[in-house]
Amino acid sequence: LASEAVFDHSARENNVRSFKQMLINYYSNTEYVRTPQQIKRDQWIIYERVRCRAWMIIPVAVLSQFCLGSLYAWSIFNKPIDEYIYNDPIANKAQITFYIALGMLGASGAAFGPWIESHSPRMCAAIAAVLFFAGHCTAALGLACKETGIMYFGYGFIGGIGMGVGYVTTIDAVIQWYPNARGLSSGLAVSGFGSGAMAFSNLNSELVHKFTLPQVFFILGSVNFVVMLLCALVMRPPPPDYNLPGVAVEMAEQSVADMHNSHSRSLQQTIKGKSATIGGQTITVGSDAGDPVLIITLSQALSTRDFWFLWVAFFVNLVFGVVIISNLA
Repeated sequence: LASEAVFDHSARENNVRSFKQMLINYYSNTEYVRTPQQIKRDQWIIYERVRCRAWMIIPVAVLSQFCLGSLYAWSIFNKPIDEYIYNDPIANKAQITFYIALGMLGASGAAFGPWIESHSPRMCAAIAAVLFFAGHCTAALGLACKETGIMYFGYGFIGGIGMGVGYVTTIDAVIQWYPNARGLSSGLAVSGFGSGAMAFSNLNSELVHKFTLPQVFFILGSVNFVVMLLCALVMRPPPPDYNLPGVAVEMAEQSVADMHNSHSRSLQQTIKGKSATIGGQTITVGSDAGDPVLIITLSQALSTRDFWFLWVAFFVNLVFGVVIISNLA
């Protein structure tokens, strides 16, 4: 019995280590590998007629985020849904959908982030559009049946996953196209989310007065689906030779290799001082002429105080914001 217990304990430890290693590999391997045919196809919006340019990615990202921003206009539905299902406008059941959707947005973004980075932005954006549409349709079915559980599962769970996938996909795409203006480009994209919240607040109010609630959700889902799918057709990564200002792609790849071969040095030390010729100009990372680039693994990021300070700051900001937003109407 003692030997069996030791064997079971060792097996459990091996399973835990295997699962941990699987997670590490999943969050570490995020490179999107394309075939030459895919690279050639990604160069064109319309094959051999309209070439994809960096400036095209920002508008489609803003439009995608605009559709996703409809989540923040959910408070318009709280009283109408409660009255429609429970004959009580202050039952406070409908707003649970908002919390589920917002939670799934964050959870799915964290869970599927590496998968999104390692796959085609066009495919990920299309999947997000389908999930968001499916969430609206399922919510419409739940409202038609007057079942809040179906509505929670539809808009909250399915729609929330669609929002998380769509949110990360658009931000990841614009950052790849504008590596030297990551804050500006992602900020412009996210501005669509806030704009969508304002626009859909007015639109939802109009629709609620003209249609039944199941019809409203089907209409909103259909409109968002068409817009997001059209945006997905434009969404694509830059070509492989799209260099980062201040550090060549080859330099970054070599730095990652150095990190694996020498665990005693920090990655910043590994990268700093390397040079590359970019656009006819020799750039040295860490010098006044180049942007210092820090490439770290997930485990390294999680072990830094800066990461957790940022996490707490975002968490506190979102908690207070969500409490206000969920009760605006």
